[in-house]
Amino acid sequence: MIENSTRRRFDYSLEFFSFSKSERIAIWQSVLKTQQAESMMRGEDIECVAKEIPVMAGSATLAVRLAQRMQSQDMSPLNVVREVASSHAKLLGISTLPQESRPDYNLDCVRISSGDIRNIDYVVPMLKNFDARWKDSKLTGRRENLNIFLYGPPGTGKSAFAKHVAHDILDREIIVKRASDILGCHVGESEHNVSAMFREAERSDAILFIDEADSFFENRGNAKNHWEVTLVNEFICQMDSFNGMLIAATNYENVLDWAIRRRFQLKLAFDYMDLPQISRTWTAFFGSHCPKEILRCDNVAISDFQNVRRKLEYVPDELRTKELILQNMLEELANKDDHQGRRLGF
Repeated sequence: MIENSTRRRFDYSLEFFSFSKSERIAIWQSVLKTQQAESMMRGEDIECVAKEIPVMAGSATLAVRLAQRMQSQDMSPLNVVREVASSHAKLLGISTLPQESRPDYNLDCVRISSGDIRNIDYVVPMLKNFDARWKDSKLTGRRENLNIFLYGPPGTGKSAFAKHVAHDILDREIIVKRASDILGCHVGESEHNVSAMFREAERSDAILFIDEADSFFENRGNAKNHWEVTLVNEFICQMDSFNGMLIAATNYENVLDWAIRRRFQLKLAFDYMDLPQISRTWTAFFGSHCPKEILRCDNVAISDFQNVRRKLEYVPDELRTKELILQNMLEELANKDDHQGRRLGF
């Protein structure tokens, strides 16, 4: 850390930011062209690598050169590029994203409402309209801001909805932040991280998604430490000046600070599935009619189907009977936490 007395003696300072996804794509394209290896990676390959591995031009050049030399080996050039770039990122302490296999997200399997309005058909057109004005803000200079609050029981599709909005509805990059990305151990570090993530989202024209938002937005009246108050204050200031889209998700709606809550223009409640949704989803996942035992349950979420399918993924087909699937689903539902909306322990 450079002392302020030293900093003020510099005549000029220039801050270098991390590259956005679009800038990293341009870097990979430039490196491939310079190395005469444009046929090595397709457009979608470049986009995936740029998203997963945020390395700079030097690492990209090293990866491409090595892939050119190893083309006769068992590994494909693309896999060599991924391996080398990932290793270089790890060496430099750069976080990478796992290769994403994103399933289709079907809003028909998610039960969402906005206040007393059960029909949310207006939400997607609203998002697209905001996106168009957000793009125009580069020319108009007008601040465009949409804050969306997602709340409801675990596993009801909140995080997947945020990614669906980014990838499938608006075709934008999404920056995901959790407690480990924001909370710091030094005084003022958490507030600095909050400011930095909003700036990163603005620079990248990306959607900012805060998962488990109750970690940061808790009512200031219940705060036991001064830093908890200043952290909420920082969020309020950043939300007021943010040009872009913020999505926050939590399982605990009632703990939010009121000043934070009223800054969300759109509040979407996620709930357990209704009977038609349960029936359709069971058939889609397991290829049979939904058992009446499941239809009697009132706490079924999309994640329950995903969890059961993962648990039974490697069970041989001849052993994966309807009875086994039903038994595992009933166990999944029985093991749910009944303490929604309130915290346990200290």
